[in-house]
Amino acid sequence: MSLYYLQKFLYQLNRDEAGQERYGSDLAALLGDSDASIARAAAIALGAIRSPEAAKALAGAKPTAIVTDASLACAEEFLADGKKAEALATYKRLLKEDHPKHIKLAATRGMLACAGK
Repeated sequence: MSLYYLQKFLYQLNRDEAGQERYGSDLAALLGDSDASIARAAAIALGAIRSPEAAKALAGAKPTAIVTDASLACAEEFLADGKKAEALATYKRLLKEDHPKHIKLAATRGMLACAGK
């Protein structure tokens, strides 16, 4: 799949919630694509979908800056929707992984928000 067609697909998918559910597993599979541009686009798309399935796929992906950013986006959406358990699980995972200080601070802040502090 070329990057052009993936970007076109993602643009259309961004406007279609049913499609997001239907194609989420396909995007998850693209996280491991040998073309780094394809893998990055899939991570960005999953971060935009912000569903529990997207977060699970991101958790299984190789940790990169894009995957981490997408994971934080999912966690923030969970927190905003009152899904504190899902948000907390994502924040805890990010704290356990080897990330820069600003990511660890964001995860810590998220955990405190889950606790209502």
